[in-house]
Amino acid sequence: MRSWAAQLRLRHWAHFLALPLAGVEPSRPWWWVDTARGVTIAFAVLAFGYLWNGVADRAMDLDPDKRARPSEIEAHRRAALASAASALGVGAFGPWPAFVATLVSLGSGWAYSTGPRLKSIPVIGSAMNVASFAPLLFVGLSDATLPPGLVTLACCFAALLLQNQLLHEAADASEDQRGALRTTFLQLGPRPVAGLAAIAGAVPSIAVASGDADPRLAFAALLALPFAILFPAALFRRGGEASAMRRARLLHRAAAVVGGAALFVWFRM
Repeated sequence: MRSWAAQLRLRHWAHFLALPLAGVEPSRPWWWVDTARGVTIAFAVLAFGYLWNGVADRAMDLDPDKRARPSEIEAHRRAALASAASALGVGAFGPWPAFVATLVSLGSGWAYSTGPRLKSIPVIGSAMNVASFAPLLFVGLSDATLPPGLVTLACCFAALLLQNQLLHEAADASEDQRGALRTTFLQLGPRPVAGLAAIAGAVPSIAVASGDADPRLAFAALLALPFAILFPAALFRRGGEASAMRRARLLHRAAAVVGGAALFVWFRM
């Protein structure tokens, strides 16, 4: 049980269970049903993705608590498939955009870890995280109509997620080398990756500054400080230090949760 719980890695993605709230319309009479459906889908999709990736990466993972023993592999694989089936079953009761979003997330998670194993292709592997996580913003929709600002919010989320993934690749460079993965970080090196991170980190500020609500410039500058400046600078200066990048990734996660919540309120209001 301890090994299974470690493989699920709930503490790494519990904060993503809030993503379906972005598509929920509180003015709807059955909004709580949409919320419950969206969160259930997100949980099942994420459980599938992390379990499936854990089984696929068992030979290269340096953390013994995350590696399934040979006798557990089949049980973990069945649990992952059951999670995927649950996500599709619940998603079938929602509007078609929510069901399509569920399909995209599941398909991306599979292609990232196994099948074509796209995580081994520079740039594409990093971008696959966007295809796996960003659709979860849409699984709580009440109907086919998108709430105001949801597409813009999804673009900002995708940019911050890509930035976090680049920090992740820097932190896990030794594991990725062991598994013969050609990640964006290993292929390009710290300084070019820092440039990519800066571009991604500037997206939320640009999205806010291009709007017509005030005080947009102050909010854009506040977002730019950590995401367009500080985290890219950390990659530029200390990208080769795994321990520093692990700390930076945790800090980025916390900053992105706070920044994402602020962006959600900004675009919805």
